[in-house]
Amino acid sequence: MRDPVFAALTAQIAAVERTLPHERIADIVTVSFRQLPVARRTLDLVTATPRLLTAADPRTPPALASLLLRLHEAGARTVQPPGCAQCGAQRKLLQVTTTGRICAPCVRRFAARTGRCDRCGQTRRLQAGPGETAYCKRCWVDMKADASDRIIDEVRRHRRVAAAIIRHALTQMAAAGRDRRVRLLLELRVHGEDWFAEPATGSVLFGTFYDLLHQQGARLPERRCGGCGTTRTLTERVEGRVSCRRCYRIAHHSPCDSCGDVTNLERLLSDGRRICQRCTNKLPDENAVCVRCGNHRLIAYRSPDGPLCSTCRGSSQLDTCTVCGAITACLFHGSAKAICKPCSDEASVDICTICGNERQCRWPGTARAACEQCSNPREPCVSCGEIRLRHRRAEDGSGYLCWACVAPIIETCTSCGDDRIVNGRIEGRPFCPLCYPRQPESFRPCTNCGTVTRLIAKLCPRCRADQMIREMIPDDLAASDTRIAHLRERWFQGAPSKIIHAFERGTVACTLITLVLTDPTLRTHAYLDQAGSEYQTRAVRSVLIDHEMLPPRDELLARFELWLPDVLAEIPDPGERRTVTQYARWRHLRALRRNTMPPAPGNCPGDGSRSWGSSSSSHGSIPEEAPSHP
Repeated sequence: MRDPVFAALTAQIAAVERTLPHERIADIVTVSFRQLPVARRTLDLVTATPRLLTAADPRTPPALASLLLRLHEAGARTVQPPGCAQCGAQRKLLQVTTTGRICAPCVRRFAARTGRCDRCGQTRRLQAGPGETAYCKRCWVDMKADASDRIIDEVRRHRRVAAAIIRHALTQMAAAGRDRRVRLLLELRVHGEDWFAEPATGSVLFGTFYDLLHQQGARLPERRCGGCGTTRTLTERVEGRVSCRRCYRIAHHSPCDSCGDVTNLERLLSDGRRICQRCTNKLPDENAVCVRCGNHRLIAYRSPDGPLCSTCRGSSQLDTCTVCGAITACLFHGSAKAICKPCSDEASVDICTICGNERQCRWPGTARAACEQCSNPREPCVSCGEIRLRHRRAEDGSGYLCWACVAPIIETCTSCGDDRIVNGRIEGRPFCPLCYPRQPESFRPCTNCGTVTRLIAKLCPRCRADQMIREMIPDDLAASDTRIAHLRERWFQGAPSKIIHAFERGTVACTLITLVLTDPTLRTHAYLDQAGSEYQTRAVRSVLIDHEMLPPRDELLARFELWLPDVLAEIPDPGERRTVTQYARWRHLRALRRNTMPPAPGNCPGDGSRSWGSSSSSHGSIPEEAPSHP
C-alpha cells in the first residue's frame, strides 16, 4: 500500500511517459524520496508546472531533477532530466550558477585557475590546497609517491602513534573511497598542531583519519561534538566545529511562519512558508488511518504497508532479539535492530550525569546520559511562579506553563451529554474521562502480545499483570527456591485485574515481599513486626506462611504482646503499673497462650509449671516476671 502522495505523483508522470510501465515508475518514485514532505512539494510543483517533466530546464529543483535522472537511466524517453547549464549533458548537477545548475566536470573547470604553484614555482593551472595554497597537477602527482611516509612523520611530530596504526588507517581510507593522502598530508602540515589539540575543528578528511586512529588503539581522546561534547554521530558543522545533528538544529532555530515560536523548522510548504513540528502535526495530511489499529490518528511512521500511529509503531512483535538471540516480543521488529524489552532496559542503564545515580537513562553511553527524572526540566511557571514540570508553552512565547495553570479543554461529551473535560476524541467527537474508556474505538493493540483492548501503560491487563509479577519476583529469584517459584506461578494464574489492583500503588508490601524473598535471613516474624504496621505487613506475612517460608503464629496473641508494653509505659504511677502488669500477664496472656499454643513437651495442659520462657521467645513477647502481691 503506497502513500497517496506517491500514487498521485506516479499518475502525473505516467500521464506523460509512455515508455516505462506504470509499476516501474511507481517503484522509482518510492525509492527516490526518503522524506514525504519533499515528495509532497515535488507533487505540487509538477501539478503547477507539468512542462518541467520534459523541458530539461537546468533550473529544475534538485529533488525533481534527481527523480527525472533516475527515470531516464531506467529507460524513460519522454520525460527529460535537466541538462547542465554549461555543457548541456544530462547528468547529476551539483552547483548553482546564475544560469542554472552545472555538472561536476564544469564545476572543476570553473574552479581551476592559472597561477604560480606553491611547490615548483611554475605558472600552470592550479588545484586549491588547504588555506591559501595551490599546486599544479604535476606536483600533486609527485607528492603522492611518498605521501604515506610523510603523513607518518607529520602525525608523530604531534602525537606518539605507532607507524603500523597510521599505515593501517591510511589503507582503510584508500579502500573506502578515493585516495586522498596528498590532501591529508597538506592539511596536517598547515593545521596538524591545532587539529590534534582540538579535533572538533578539523576537516571532514582529518576527522575520518582521526577516528580510524582512535579505533585502531592510538592513545588519542575520542572526537566529540564541538557544542555539547557528546560522542554521537558527528555529521554537521557549526561555526567551524564538527557538530552533532541536535546542536546543528539548535543553532539554526528560526521563527515559525505559522505560530511565531523560535524553534527548529520541520517542513517547507509549497507556498514557501516554513513551519515547526507542532504546526506540522496540525496539517490534515499528517493524519491518516493507521493500517494496524484502524484509528484515524497522527502518523508517526509510513511503513511499506502504510501509515502507522505512534502506538503501533512502538508496539512489540515476535522476532529474534539481536542481543540475546531469544525469539520473543521485540522492539524494532523486522529490522536489523530488533531487541527485546529486557535487553533494551539493560542497555539503557547508565550513570546519570545530572544526579549521579545509576538508572535507566536517555542517551546512555554518552556524555549527556540523564535519567527520566532529571530529563524532565523544571522551570518557573510564567503564571503561578512555582518551579514545576513544564507542560505547555505560553501563547505569547514568554515561557512555559505548569500542568495546574493550563486551562482544561471542556466540551459537551458525545456519549453522556455533560460538559466535562475532554479525555479523548473519536473521529473528532469529544468524550469525557468516564465515557472514552468504554468506547471500543479507544482500544489499542497491546505492545507485547498485540491484543486489542483497553490498555494499562500500553499493555493489556494480562501482560501488565505478568510484568508487575516479574518485576517483584525476577526469573533468577524464582529459580533459587522451589517455594518462591510456586508462589510466582500461583500469581500468574490469578485474575489480572486483582493483581494490578493489589500491586499498582507500589506500597510497602510490594517492596517488602521482594526484599524478604531475596534475603532468607529476613524471613522472620520479628523483622516483619518492625518493617511496617500490621496493616502493611499482614498480606506479606500471610503469603509467606501459606507457602511454608515462615512458621505460623497466633496473630491475636502476637498483636496483644506488641501492644501491651506501650500501654503499660503510659501509666505514670509505679504501683498501678505493677498491678496492671500482673493482671494482664497472669490473666489475659495466660488465657491466650493456653487456648492457642500446644503444651510444651513434658508438661500437662493447665499445669502452672509451663515453660513461659520457651513460648515467649518463640513469639517475641516480653520476658515474664514472678508474680508479686501488693
